[in-house]
Parts: sequence; C-alpha cells; structure tokens
Amino acid sequence: MSTLLNVCGTFVIVIGFISGIISGSFLGFIFGVIGSVVSSILFFALAKISDVQETILFQLQTNNHSSEQLYKKEANKVCVNCDYRFNSTMSSCPNCGYRR
Repeated sequence: MSTLLNVCGTFVIVIGFISGIISGSFLGFIFGVIGSVVSSILFFALAKISDVQETILFQLQTNNHSSEQLYKKEANKVCVNCDYRFNSTMSSCPNCGYRR
C-alpha cells in the first residue's frame, strides 16, 4: 500500500510540473508546482502512516501470540459453570464468579 502511495505522490509531482509548464504563464507554473507539492506531501505522509501502522500491527500480533502462549501455560482451571479457562491461582472464575 505504501509503495502505491509513494508512486502516486511522485506521479502528482510530475503532473504538476507538466501542467505548470503547459499553462504558459509564470503564475500558472507556480500554482501548478505548489499544488502538486502539497498533494504529494499528503501522499508521502499517508505512505509513512501506512508503514507505521503495518509495523504496529505486526508487533501487536507478535505480542498477542506471546500472550496466548503464556495464557495457555497459566490456564489450568476450567470453570464448571461457563467453561472459561483461568489461572489456577484464582479462587473464582473471572468470567462468571463461580466458586468451587
């Protein structure tokens, strides 16, 4: 996704320069270049945000996998009332409150 956004940002800059040159006036060139630069900055920022979100998502999935493994090691009791797995050090079910 970020590669596509970077390509779009580059494409917008090129189109802005071309449209500025085609306009035939200095003011048209300036407006074309400024508009394309602002638009491309938005595309590049979205690409960076997408990269950061992918990194965060990967880290969250890794942490989730680690906590699931930890949870499986600690989950020794199964509640007879609601079939919820919980740590054997707890005296009651954290899901429904049932005590043995």
